[in-house]
Amino acid sequence: MARIYRTSSAAGAPEDTASTSDIGTGKWLQTELGRPPARPRRTRFPDPVQALPGINLWSLIKDWIGKDIHKLALPTHINEPLTDLQRRAEAFETSELLDLAAGMPAQSLDRLLQVTAFAISMYNTIKRTQKPFKNLQNSTYELVYPEKGLRAIGEKIRHVPMVHVMHCEGRGWQFDANDEFSMELWGNHAIIRPVGELFVKFIDGDEYCWSTVPTYINNILIGKRNLDHRGSFYVTCLTSGESFKCKIKEPLFGKGHHDVTGYFEQKGQKVEGVSISGKWDEGIAAEFKDGSRRQIWTANPPHIHPSTHPFSLWALHLNELTPELKEKLPPTDDRLRADMRLFEHGYYHEANEEKLRLEEKQRQERNAVEAAGKPWQPRWFAQVPGGRRGLETWRYIGGYWEARETGNWEGCRDIYGPGPKGEKPPEYPL
Repeated sequence: MARIYRTSSAAGAPEDTASTSDIGTGKWLQTELGRPPARPRRTRFPDPVQALPGINLWSLIKDWIGKDIHKLALPTHINEPLTDLQRRAEAFETSELLDLAAGMPAQSLDRLLQVTAFAISMYNTIKRTQKPFKNLQNSTYELVYPEKGLRAIGEKIRHVPMVHVMHCEGRGWQFDANDEFSMELWGNHAIIRPVGELFVKFIDGDEYCWSTVPTYINNILIGKRNLDHRGSFYVTCLTSGESFKCKIKEPLFGKGHHDVTGYFEQKGQKVEGVSISGKWDEGIAAEFKDGSRRQIWTANPPHIHPSTHPFSLWALHLNELTPELKEKLPPTDDRLRADMRLFEHGYYHEANEEKLRLEEKQRQERNAVEAAGKPWQPRWFAQVPGGRRGLETWRYIGGYWEARETGNWEGCRDIYGPGPKGEKPPEYPL
């Protein structure tokens, strides 16, 4: 989903215990964590046990007009079996674009083009119209994918306003995101409004940032539902100041759906003859001063499989849970929440009941800690004093992968376990 940042005065943060000298070195790939899974990753969802309930949208939205959808209690069957944090991790389907960029000269036009292509390709993972599950406070998600040289950790660190953070390490680069977003319903469409920037830093110190644009979910009540991204954003090399100004166009008269254009800027001035064009769900090509043209990114073909949810093969892997992985995860990981696991297997009624239990448990526990003057704090991230470029920023403070290795999850709340009244979570299939 598209996200927004909020400016604020940052509180003091502890010293960063994560080594910045190990950016993208891939040392972890030489450890047990870097071994690919023993069994093949899945290629389809489980067959649903129950029929998917019908959706009476009129009864659901009559009181929603103009309200933030993320503050409303929604039935699970209008969701898809991924959380907001997992949707952020879905963007790394095209991480190879950054791998290639890491091998290019620092501050070069070629590297800037690769990063721009990655920034645009992220929208291709945000084209389904189902709503992801809302993360619970302090829930986490880890992504370990040795086949792509990726590992990432994300955490929901604030409930109001909702903030998610993620730190990812790839082959010669690292990625940081601080995500806060607002989603509103207006008549027959919903708008996800973003303001803010994402960052990639390469092993040679070269750093890039970019923003995200609003997302429109159209025809919620009448017509065929579809999704569009619209707006302008910059992909900037913070080291050199050079950038690409990109625009995702608004369709006019049924034409121009998903079109993206962009041009190169140096010192704030447009450089004639260097541009990009294409579609955010198909691919991007670059044109140069000598008239040559090069395809930078081409979207993967859709994964054809019988499923209630039209996921790519990459997205299918994000919520997969095996007995071996279950033993390694902290009690806060998204894969361990029973309502989403039940939903993924088609136990829709049981999933609804568990979702209500988890939400009530969170409300009761949050009220108790706030009344005691000890509100929940992030476990794996700390706020950076002053932020980056004047925006609120959280950074990974280290320790997650070391805790995973020892199995010592001290300081992690049992957010999916029994509630204050003793209500236990249901058993769920893997």
